[in-house]
Amino acid sequence: MQLQLAELAAILEPLRTVFDELCKNIPRQRVSHILQVGNPADASYIMMPTYKIYNDTTSAELVGAEASIPQGTPINIRNAILKADMCDFALLVFLPHVAHVLEKIGARVDWLTLYMQPVLRLFRNGESLRERVLHSVFIITTSNANQFIADFTIEQFGYNSRHWITPKSEYLIEFSADGTFSIAADGHMDLVRLSANQCDFMAIFQHIADDVCSQFDWGTYCRHQLPDRLPWVRALVRNARRNIETA
Repeated sequence: MQLQLAELAAILEPLRTVFDELCKNIPRQRVSHILQVGNPADASYIMMPTYKIYNDTTSAELVGAEASIPQGTPINIRNAILKADMCDFALLVFLPHVAHVLEKIGARVDWLTLYMQPVLRLFRNGESLRERVLHSVFIITTSNANQFIADFTIEQFGYNSRHWITPKSEYLIEFSADGTFSIAADGHMDLVRLSANQCDFMAIFQHIADDVCSQFDWGTYCRHQLPDRLPWVRALVRNARRNIETA
């Protein structure tokens, strides 16, 4: 099981890196400040902190998502903001690419939905805090029927990114609200597509992802030393963005 987990992580890490790089560069309004809300006397104030995000209303300028977050923001909150509400887009855009690379090792991938148990919650000023969050992840079934969850946006719930790929049974125990799950219905996928079509940046997001993933050169990637591989992938994304912006 651990060998399979390591193999899947190695295969999917470049795709997750492409997704991460895109999330950092989505156009966003600047965040002016972030406040923890709730009663400090409540256990949940410490065990599951809730943060309210305030946009900078003095400027309409859009910047990259990473640059929009105030300096000094704790890394777990910063990562949660970058990945917030991006799980459906991750599945919509990357499911075909994940399926393509896994096909080579006889594995299958499906779109799974479940309710999460966060250790950190976020909401923006003017929005309501959602008590239950339906989350989308990749469920991978290997040729010998072992199953794993690949979660490209697990950070949005306050978890460390090292948990992005996990055996299914462990994932359901550690991160889901109640251990239940379902394969995403066609109606859910249609709603995600409709939402994406109404969002200007998502067309660019998808174009860059498709461009980088469809032309990805595994031979060149593997010839790089391990410390140089992910920076090489990030450079591919930056070049693809630059090509679109200057076209």
